[in-house]
Amino acid sequence: LNDGSIHYTDFSIEISVREDLPEEEYIDTIVHEMIHYYILSNDIQDDSKHGSIFQKIMHEISQKYGIRIKEV
Repeated sequence: LNDGSIHYTDFSIEISVREDLPEEEYIDTIVHEMIHYYILSNDIQDDSKHGSIFQKIMHEISQKYGIRIKEV
């Protein structure tokens, strides 16, 4: 777009396998980062890095799927 706004189109998530973590921690980390991606890619304004919108989405996913997402 040529309207002067920033639009993110290329993302990657890298997870180190140097530590032998339980599968749940890898899933939690990926979901955590995907929440950030969802907020950013939809140009949603939150009030901080792990603000009220992030918290709302995190709690909805946690309740629906039983995933314990950390706010690291």
